[in-house]
Amino acid sequence: MTVDSAASFASMDVDEFMAFVETRPHGEDWELIEGVAVMKAPATYAHRRLAFNLCGLLNAASDARHVDLFAYVNVAVRNHGVRNFQAQPDVAVVPGTASYDFYSERYQLVAEVLPLSNARDEIDLNCAATARRPTISMRL
Repeated sequence: MTVDSAASFASMDVDEFMAFVETRPHGEDWELIEGVAVMKAPATYAHRRLAFNLCGLLNAASDARHVDLFAYVNVAVRNHGVRNFQAQPDVAVVPGTASYDFYSERYQLVAEVLPLSNARDEIDLNCAATARRPTISMRL
């Protein structure tokens, strides 16, 4: 991930972040991490394929169990009550009928496809940020 200098405002909240994203060119993917707008690096074909395959497996499992969950690729998630965070994980599982919202606070699972080249400290940081949601337990 890279931080765009134009987005390095002192501690943005989600409303300021959404206004900022509206000004960016189509095709850029941004996340708000601890109040800082961070542009996601473009995903490789292999990365995208893994995310889509995981979505397919999760959706097939939900269908087989008649569970009202759906796995989406590259949708925004927020943590309830946290105003400086809006991530865009590779995969997010969300309950209920699809809506026209831009994000979900009701996600049940998030997954990131991490390249093998990621350093261990980078992976640990990613896991720690994801595990901040109180209802998620992380097992590696």
